[in-house]
Amino acid sequence: MFKRSSDNKWVERVPVDGGKYKTFYSSAPTRTKAEKEIREKIQAFNAANKNSCLFCEVADRWKYEHWEQISLGTQRNYNAPFKRLQEAFGGFYISDITVKDVNAYLERLKAQDYALKSIKTHRILLNLIFRYAYIEGIISDNIIMYTSLPTGLKPGRRPPPPDDQLELVKQSADCHFGLFAYFILYTGLRRGEALALTDSDIDYEKHLIHVTKAVTYDNNHPVIGATKTENGVRDVYLLPNLEEKIRGIKGYIFGNHKTPMTEMAFRRAYEHYKRDSGVTLTAHQLRHGYAIKLYEAGIDDKDAQELMGHADIITTRNIYMHISEAQKNKTYNKLLNYLNEEN
Repeated sequence: MFKRSSDNKWVERVPVDGGKYKTFYSSAPTRTKAEKEIREKIQAFNAANKNSCLFCEVADRWKYEHWEQISLGTQRNYNAPFKRLQEAFGGFYISDITVKDVNAYLERLKAQDYALKSIKTHRILLNLIFRYAYIEGIISDNIIMYTSLPTGLKPGRRPPPPDDQLELVKQSADCHFGLFAYFILYTGLRRGEALALTDSDIDYEKHLIHVTKAVTYDNNHPVIGATKTENGVRDVYLLPNLEEKIRGIKGYIFGNHKTPMTEMAFRRAYEHYKRDSGVTLTAHQLRHGYAIKLYEAGIDDKDAQELMGHADIITTRNIYMHISEAQKNKTYNKLLNYLNEEN
């Protein structure tokens, strides 16, 4: 934490040597000059000690300096991989870790059935840590640039929501918290986007929902911030069947209407709903259900991308392709059942 000390010096404490901290000082007259001077002192310290820097120490320093710059949602995605990397490489000097070591680790993740996205996240984290070490003068090169993902990895795909489950969602809209599942099914909003909505975001005259923000969580506490992607800021159609269910709600659409739901409150409410209704779908699967409706309605992929808030058209096309494959399987099964009955 960069701050002034009681004797008016600029101070920054950074983690070194297995959880211990070292304090660096500057008497520079301005914060900008002090930050530059302390950064040079840290780099000199790192250069002098580069042969004795364990991976765990460098990773902790990177996290100490950069974690708060990462969105809360990304922090949550990084937590488990960061812990695994510390367990795998923590006791090794970072300068001794080789491309072969990293590639072998990524292959082990593949052997343990980690999905492509998860293995990519591990490699992204390694790149951030090694890049930091290179910039700080701890290592002479960022070896992660020369590593590669294992071959034959398939994207992890959640199965499309079954028709009977989607029907249950329609029938259980009046159950405890059933409106949430119904809302996602007919808008395609992400969970955080839906939980951030208030009545001021609903334009009943134009039949539009203005999506401009999202809820993330910091130790259970809701934080209103930006949507997941720039394309997440969008207008979504307010369909008549949904409009009649939310018209008249003031404040936040979900929860106590005064403040956004805490993460624990959301989980309790959604688990309650699932027990009462028999619905087993996640919010993401419900969002997929909305994509199915767009596909079946003949909405082209570019318009679907805008409505779903995808960062790029490839994501939408992959979902549409997945839906198309599932529809073909349904058609085949229907034909097979008909022929079996005929015979």
